Amino acid sequence: MTSRQPTSPLTLRLARGGAFDSLRWFAAIAVVVLHASSALGVEVLWGGVEYAEPIMVFFTLTGMFVYASAVSTWSRTGSWRTYARNRWLRVAPAIAAFAVATPLVLVAVGAASPSTLLSPELVVWLGAAALLVPNYDPSIWSHIGSGSMNGPLYTVPAEMSFYLLVPFLVLAARRFGFWRMIGAMVVVSVVGAFVTNQGGPLVHEVFHHLFLERAAYFTTGMVLARVGSAVPLRWWIALVALAAHVGLRTYQDHGPDTGVLAWSQHTFKPLLCALPIGYLVLWAGVRLPAFLGRVTATLGDWSFGTYLWHSVVLNLALWWGARGSGLALVAVLVVSLACGAVSWRLVERRFLARKQVSLRGRTDDVDRPGPAPGPVDARPVA
Repeated sequence: MTSRQPTSPLTLRLARGGAFDSLRWFAAIAVVVLHASSALGVEVLWGGVEYAEPIMVFFTLTGMFVYASAVSTWSRTGSWRTYARNRWLRVAPAIAAFAVATPLVLVAVGAASPSTLLSPELVVWLGAAALLVPNYDPSIWSHIGSGSMNGPLYTVPAEMSFYLLVPFLVLAARRFGFWRMIGAMVVVSVVGAFVTNQGGPLVHEVFHHLFLERAAYFTTGMVLARVGSAVPLRWWIALVALAAHVGLRTYQDHGPDTGVLAWSQHTFKPLLCALPIGYLVLWAGVRLPAFLGRVTATLGDWSFGTYLWHSVVLNLALWWGARGSGLALVAVLVVSLACGAVSWRLVERRFLARKQVSLRGRTDDVDRPGPAPGPVDARPVA
């Protein structure tokens, strides 16, 4: 009789699927449609697009692949320097290009005066982007559309705070066990949601820009990195998860605003909602047609650039007077995707090619640090 070897705290069971990259595209498109339909006053799918929760899909994918990438990178190099470099290459160059190009684009189309290029506020704008907190709103652009060229980019510092936490989570999993680490993150998720909703405006603003407000989605992603390949993927479970998601979202919109039920809803909603969304992300990433993965592999990952630029495109559409037009919404989507394509082709893929260690194509178990292997595929997974 042979005894079964115990599972390491850092073992990965990533699910194999060709559509995970496509989910980033779908999430980015859903963000554009959601924001554009609201700003332009155009109803899409009878308001059903609001149920897509694309930001939570992004956070779940980040939890899954960034945690797995950190485990894999540390196990292969024994150092966190490569992990930090990979994370920087993934986000910083695209944000820098966005921060430099946005003022030039606004001046070029006549939406902003050339004098704004010499404004002290622009120095703060560029400095915030360099610090990877690219959601400072200069007043010099307040007359263009909603006045915010980067409103949705609060998610960038939220993700960056998770990036900074991940090495400690990996080490905690190795020292205390993966599930104890996850248990601690569940507590953080509940406390983070509670403080965000019960604290004052300053506390809310700080937590809104950190992973704490939506820690449940990152945590769910880490669980999927650990056990994803062992989760049964059935269409009827996916339907149950979808129904649970719709029910929870409907209760959020129409439930009580005060009292114990409202308190419970605000405190536990992220944790409850993260579970069905996590299952749907896993199911879709594995079960969606393989050709979707081939399409995104051929074209590249336009999702981050699309997300960065869509507010600029949308605000220019508003500045030009495009309201109440479905055609304007389509135009905003197409131009945003084009900006994403340019960002990918000219900036992102060039820097991502410099990654020395990548998770791409690696789904084996990881349980201890060791020397780095030879050159690996440098395409990004997160």
